[in-house]
Amino acid sequence: MNNCLMGFNGERPDLISGNTHLGNGYRDYNPLLMRFSGPDSWSPFGAGGINPYRYCDGDPINRADPSGHVNWPGWLGIGLGILGISAALITGGASIAAAGSLSAAIDCASSLTLLTGTSGLIADISGIASLALAHSDRKASGVLSWVSFACGMLSLGVGLAFTAYRRMSLATGEMRKISSSRTTWGDVDDIENVQMLGAGASASTTRATDIYYSFDDLKNGSRRLNVVAHGRFERYLNYTTIGLNQVSTRYNGQNFAVYLNDMGIDFSEYTDAGVRMIVCFSADGADSFAAQFSRQAGLTVKAYSGPVTTEGELQSMVNAHALPDNLERLFNGDLTAAEEQLNEELMNLSTRDNLFHVIKENRGQRGGYNPVTIPFMRR
Repeated sequence: MNNCLMGFNGERPDLISGNTHLGNGYRDYNPLLMRFSGPDSWSPFGAGGINPYRYCDGDPINRADPSGHVNWPGWLGIGLGILGISAALITGGASIAAAGSLSAAIDCASSLTLLTGTSGLIADISGIASLALAHSDRKASGVLSWVSFACGMLSLGVGLAFTAYRRMSLATGEMRKISSSRTTWGDVDDIENVQMLGAGASASTTRATDIYYSFDDLKNGSRRLNVVAHGRFERYLNYTTIGLNQVSTRYNGQNFAVYLNDMGIDFSEYTDAGVRMIVCFSADGADSFAAQFSRQAGLTVKAYSGPVTTEGELQSMVNAHALPDNLERLFNGDLTAAEEQLNEELMNLSTRDNLFHVIKENRGQRGGYNPVTIPFMRR
């Protein structure tokens, strides 16, 4: 052990005298006398305290003094607090460093950056206070130095964790952008191929007429057909029908499937995900509108018992292009041109958050969200 190059607290001892030269030779510490051989220049009225030869305030087990001046916990706490705030600063929590106060940090920082900044500020304040009280109240100075050290460690740890979290989040976001520009249902980024089906009576008090339409989305990675129209439950028939203004009779599920096929919709493209019939009361009745449609189209149908409520801008966009007056005025009655322009506009939208949603509230209650899946059964 006597041949070891490292002495007490990891300091290198003088091979001749056995003393340790702290502070790059500022003062010699004598391990046999357990005191410095020379006085501290910060004593007796500065942070060095009244006793200019005392080492670590008489507590060498828990403290170290590599500079030859003052204890390490206070200085280290200040340093760790600054490092913790710097870590938050790298991740965008610049508000803490720039604000210079806790109240300003609260206004513009997240919870993690706020924790980092708060603990860093406490570390700095308690560290400075520890140094200031070193010569007048050594017990309080010792407590504050350890508070500074603990808060500094917390600030540094949270700051580094926040840095790692933000970098991982950014990397994950970039991977999502690279992997796919489309998502499955639950978002509306995958809506495409909108087709107008004709005008029908609206249940809305603000619109006398709506354009019925279809669109494609993704269901578990497969294309799904969606049909949006107003349905009316016929009690004497015990199923729902759909009416179009240009046709005198109303359609049941079987006839409406034939109508969509005549409009150019190829049901064979949707065999995996089927069709979602966004039509009020389409699942109601002994032989429902959805069941009739399923048999004719050869598809599994998701329909709704009772009313189904939607929200979003898509219906208004469809109406703006294809209501009879708009269609004639804007596209000279050319429905194909109207569809092409609408789909082009949808592709160029900067955000689709408010495009189309089925409102999923009050599930299982009258007038709430009550979906019913009707599997296609071959006879």
